[in-house]
Amino acid sequence: MSEPTLTAPAPAGVPSAADSTVVSKAQGFFAQPGVKFLAIGFISLLLIIPTFFVMDIVRERQQRGNVVANEIAQGWGAPQIINGPYIVVPRTRTTTTNNRISKQRDFLFISPQQLSADSALEVTERKKSIYSTTLYGSEVALKGRFAASDIDGFVTEGEGELNMAAAFLLVQVGDNTGFRSSVTAKLGARDMEMQPGTNGVLASSVSRRQSPGVNRQGNGIFLPLNQAMLSAGFDFSMTLNLNGSRSFTVAPAGRDTKISMKADWPHPGFRGAFLPEKRDISEAGFSATWTVPFIARGTAVNSFATAIPNGGAAVSVDLVEPLKFYQIVQRTLKYAVLVIALIFLTVFILELMDRNAFHWIQYILTGIALVVFYVLLLALAERVGFDTAYLIAALATTALISWYVGHALARRYATWIVAAAIAATYAVIYLVMREAEYALLVGAFVAFAAVALTMIATRNVDWAGGSTLEPVEGK
Repeated sequence: MSEPTLTAPAPAGVPSAADSTVVSKAQGFFAQPGVKFLAIGFISLLLIIPTFFVMDIVRERQQRGNVVANEIAQGWGAPQIINGPYIVVPRTRTTTTNNRISKQRDFLFISPQQLSADSALEVTERKKSIYSTTLYGSEVALKGRFAASDIDGFVTEGEGELNMAAAFLLVQVGDNTGFRSSVTAKLGARDMEMQPGTNGVLASSVSRRQSPGVNRQGNGIFLPLNQAMLSAGFDFSMTLNLNGSRSFTVAPAGRDTKISMKADWPHPGFRGAFLPEKRDISEAGFSATWTVPFIARGTAVNSFATAIPNGGAAVSVDLVEPLKFYQIVQRTLKYAVLVIALIFLTVFILELMDRNAFHWIQYILTGIALVVFYVLLLALAERVGFDTAYLIAALATTALISWYVGHALARRYATWIVAAAIAATYAVIYLVMREAEYALLVGAFVAFAAVALTMIATRNVDWAGGSTLEPVEGK
């Protein structure tokens, strides 16, 4: 009778045969192409997190740029607004509430019968450190006529007591500190100098919208009027020389208003209640005209109010700078996941073509390098401009990752394939940034092409078995 064979226990610190089998099975499981493909996808999603941090950096730098732009504008002039002129007549009303008598004060605003506002802007760029903003000097010619019938009609109608002796002519502006010279108004045959302030009238809503957080009270010019002028009506003309920044706004204050603007700036952004009926934009600058009847404004020609009217019926031109690199970097970041996925797919296919595995840690390092590209792009763009920065960052990232992948897979051809894939991806993204209207179309084609090439390249892969791309016998 034979004696049973005894197996000696494994020495301490040496894995047993059972442990080795478990480890071997685990390694075999994670080495399966299907499992690794899913793991790579998970790593790609995780790399979205650092792109959010980069996005925060971009926003922070952009906010800093806005702060510096405001600092530059403070010494020159805020965005300017021209609203008026109006004849303003104070009114006092007596009201009784719960047997209590109180007096309320507002103003009658009388609009001119005709108004033309012709503006010419000379635009310059001013820099502070690495930031810049657009400044301008403007010459605004206001001409028109107040009809006696409009004035008399409201003097005899309406509730309350009108103080005709305190009537005055009023023009609201965005920022009085921007005036470059005094303003002389020609009323009929008389030349009269305008005074600073709004004579107690509140600013219109357009002023508060244009520069939120800035105190606009008192930003305007006014001129007392005598009874004889009010009775007869009068023609008027005046020229305002104003410095401003970033945008220029005119409110159609007349019963019929014609507005024209011209500037030596080739990048206007038209906005407001009305778009120009005619405009001409070239490299030398732009010109635009508007015709706005009072019926289109949605407000009465003459009205009682406590604030200057026409706050919601202004036309504006933003002196838009060519797309700032902060905005372009933000748009580029939106394609970060696509870039990471395309490069990971390229490396994964190369890995399947060879027995040398690319470790998941190496995928993470490659992904981090792709994310750092955006930080490098932002830092360089602030100094040398977006185009040069994009070229430098793309070349550096392409060289680093292609060398790393080629060295890890120990194949020279892998270096060139990865370099070509990264360069092509960055080239496509750059074109998409420059042709925004084709972004969706190009993105869709790139995504489809990537999926199609992956399916073709991996059509013979045994996803649950080995990692070779060689065709399986009999299939």
